[in-house]
Amino acid sequence: MATNGAARKKAKPRTKSPLTEQAVALRKKAVELRAKADETHNADEEAAALKAEKEADVATRKDNRARFERVAGGRASQALISLKALAGIAARGKYLYNADDVETMFKEITSAVDDAKLAFTRALELEVLQSPKKKKRVTFAPMAL
Repeated sequence: MATNGAARKKAKPRTKSPLTEQAVALRKKAVELRAKADETHNADEEAAALKAEKEADVATRKDNRARFERVAGGRASQALISLKALAGIAARGKYLYNADDVETMFKEITSAVDDAKLAFTRALELEVLQSPKKKKRVTFAPMAL
């Protein structure tokens, strides 16, 4: 098995972050409280369910933010390292290339950067379009017959 001179890194087993575990636990609690509130139509249980849902949403957002910072930071750093390495082959004495090669290379890089930025821009725009204020839950007390 060839490794091109580099030792292969062993994949670390995926473990959930403490934030993820907290978010999952809070979401589970919120689901249980919601089911109980829907069953009993009790105002106090409804309030507890809404509070638990809000806490779960906050925990999920914190977890998602932490994951973004970790993953995006690493990937952006790798992209910058790759670009610096690319600049290292500009030495004309060691590499043979022409203006068309440079133009083609940077056209593709610029296109990939534009595509990545567009993906983020579209996701942000879509979030704005799809995120009206959270709908209030309407509940009715059971009628006495």
